[in-house]
Amino acid sequence: SMYLFKHLTKIIDAKIPSVVTKGDQFIINCVITNSTKNEMETDVAVNASFEFTLINSESNFKCKIPADSFVVKELVFDVKPNSDLTAMKKEMYKNQIAIAVSNGSLNDFKNQSIQVNNSGFEHYATTGGNEINKTLLFEINDPIDQQMTAGFEMRLNPYGELDKTLAGMIREPGGCFEQVSSSNYPNILALQYLQKSGAANPELTQKAMGHLASGYKQLAKYETSAGGFEWYGHTPPHEALTAMGLMQFYEMRKLGIEIDEKLYSRTVNWLLGRRTKSGVFEQNQGKYGFSGAPRSTASAYITFALVSIGEKEMEPEIKAIQEDIDKKFDFYKAALLTNIYFISGDTLNGKKLVKLLTDHVNKHSVKKIETGPSVTYNYQPVSECIALLSIAIAENGLTEYTKELNEYIKYIYSTRTYYGSFGNTQTTVLCLRAIMAKKSFTDKDEVKDGNVTITINDSPPLTYSYGKETDVILNNLGQYLDQGKNKVTISFDTKDKKAPYYNFSAFWKEIIPGEGTDNKVTVSTAFSNSRYKTGDAARMDVNLKNITTTGLPQTVAIIGTPAGLTFDSHELKRLQEDKIFDYYELKDNYLILYYAELDPSA
Repeated sequence: SMYLFKHLTKIIDAKIPSVVTKGDQFIINCVITNSTKNEMETDVAVNASFEFTLINSESNFKCKIPADSFVVKELVFDVKPNSDLTAMKKEMYKNQIAIAVSNGSLNDFKNQSIQVNNSGFEHYATTGGNEINKTLLFEINDPIDQQMTAGFEMRLNPYGELDKTLAGMIREPGGCFEQVSSSNYPNILALQYLQKSGAANPELTQKAMGHLASGYKQLAKYETSAGGFEWYGHTPPHEALTAMGLMQFYEMRKLGIEIDEKLYSRTVNWLLGRRTKSGVFEQNQGKYGFSGAPRSTASAYITFALVSIGEKEMEPEIKAIQEDIDKKFDFYKAALLTNIYFISGDTLNGKKLVKLLTDHVNKHSVKKIETGPSVTYNYQPVSECIALLSIAIAENGLTEYTKELNEYIKYIYSTRTYYGSFGNTQTTVLCLRAIMAKKSFTDKDEVKDGNVTITINDSPPLTYSYGKETDVILNNLGQYLDQGKNKVTISFDTKDKKAPYYNFSAFWKEIIPGEGTDNKVTVSTAFSNSRYKTGDAARMDVNLKNITTTGLPQTVAIIGTPAGLTFDSHELKRLQEDKIFDYYELKDNYLILYYAELDPSA
């Protein structure tokens, strides 16, 4: 008998990186194999997208391979635009490298899509609010390729500014419990508000719902074996973090996201099981940040969360918070209690606290309120405090405090970062809720006609007229920025001496990160050798240091690697088991390390 088969000959093999950085140079070792009994001559065609320039060879060449042997052809690429590429090839080979080999009867190819990241560290300067006159000063040291962008936005319809902010914040969640929450919670608020305002188109809604479903699955996996949740799913669980998770599950369920009802009930019962006769919840405390907030502060937050999801009969906990602030005034806890009263239907006590808190702000000013730390152990939680007070005023229609509310929202807008957040997860969520409530509270406000003038450095002033239906959106202001010191002034000319809310932001990249005085962590990396052969194990030393004299919570280090290298997953798991770090993720060419706590000078 005879067995007949067709032998499929693999001619080419090559390891092509999936992620590179602008300015990189990388080498592809192209292995061309001849498995026949005769010498073989092949035609080799190398096609690359516009971002890559082959510098050591022609893109088409011939290669002879001895019988039963192979040759290695080294292809060296610069990650820089290839000016010789035709328009057709730019489109055909977009973001990829393709290598084809043929000898007439045998054909083979290898291709790979490649993500090209921008080099350098992000720098930005931003300001916003609704002040009639404002000046922003900042310095640009050494921008990469002299590329600087800047823009100004002022949206006049009642929902425009917030629509853009929230729509821009909808993104895929990832990381530990709090990292997932940092995107998932704003996603919830974004979808709620965009649906309410009628700005949620089907595509945006589908995108947000998909991210929320993904966020829920990621959050759910951090339930501990003892019940409740912890940053990485370890025991013991953390009560305040669990409370934050419950509020997300509650709101997601209202939006139609399918959640595990048994998990939800189990978590509510676990948290209620942490109650004590004193009215202060039993807690597993850490040392820093969210995990280390004072028991009375965390207990007030847990009570706020449980009342927010509809739990009744929380009188002992409410009484404990009131007695606590009666002994020593604490703006943050009082602001939480204000909202607890309103949600529980105790309007009388809610209004009493609103008056107490607004009088306090009038006496001390927004930035000098007297408060203890927040649940995230933020020692100056001004934004969280003002946001909670704003929510109480706006969501309960207290029109007698309209003037104060306008000032509070102006302050909140002034704290918004370049990326649209307002600080940590808790601060961002509360600030977004406050802005959303304010929009509903005063969406009848009419915008008067006026002019806005933007002056950047020595460039001619740019003046634009606006009205109720006229937004001012400028995206090309980077041309007026200078390397060195920059000055931006924004001024309004209006009859009523009032300005709409606006935002100016500038963005650029530099080779080195900013060295601000508020830096708390340093990170450095080094390889044991400068060159490696294919197949070598490359050792990278990572040095992460807390340079402060206090402990730091929830620190994240993002470590980049050169193109072509991959991390050893077994080594990473061993390091995690040895408590070198608490959790890790691999994303593109980056290793993301998570630390629950960093001791002083650790």
